[in-house]
Amino acid sequence: MLTYGLDSGAGNLLAPAGKTASVTQPEGARIADGPKQVGTQQDFLLLLIEQIKAQDPFNPMDSVEFTNQLVAFTQLEEIITLNDNLATMKENQDMAAASQLLGMYVEGMDANGTIVSGVVDSIERIQGEATVVVGDQLLLLGQIFTVRDSAKGE
Repeated sequence: MLTYGLDSGAGNLLAPAGKTASVTQPEGARIADGPKQVGTQQDFLLLLIEQIKAQDPFNPMDSVEFTNQLVAFTQLEEIITLNDNLATMKENQDMAAASQLLGMYVEGMDANGTIVSGVVDSIERIQGEATVVVGDQLLLLGQIFTVRDSAKGE
């Protein structure tokens, strides 16, 4: 069994000053090596609830610190929402840019490194990425290096 201490002295938002909150690793679980991923909102709430349950009733958490933790959590939610909105806006902007290429002659390199050229027949969104269809080939917008008005490529 492995126990992790979360100490507020290092700027942690989950443990009151001078106290330690513990998270116990389940039996058989293994901690992956490499970069650590930031926890989710659900993880944060679970740790906060456990901290509240485990606090000393004779020395409860400081209300200012608790409020700071809630503010930090609210900011985290807002940042996540903002990132989602920006990602959606980028996808829509890329689709708008791709639609401007309909009927245009383009040259680009596909995922295999093959040069593809021809008239853009249609556009598609594949896994959130805007792509143009040239014949039976797909090109991401970033793979296109030439755009011409003429269908002949002149």
